[in-house]
Amino acid sequence: MRVSRQRTSMSPERQYLVLFRGTSTTRSSILMVGTALGQPRSLDPYHK
Repeated sequence: MRVSRQRTSMSPERQYLVLFRGTSTTRSSILMVGTALGQPRSLDPYHK
């Protein structure tokens, strides 16, 4: 029961969000990575 409780209360996604919120540098880097993954062509002009 404890394991299930911890899973619901502290999900991996939630931990990541907390980490990103705690550090602004990681947050900016993650945002850049996310955008790059979403639109690598538009972001990377050299990738043409």
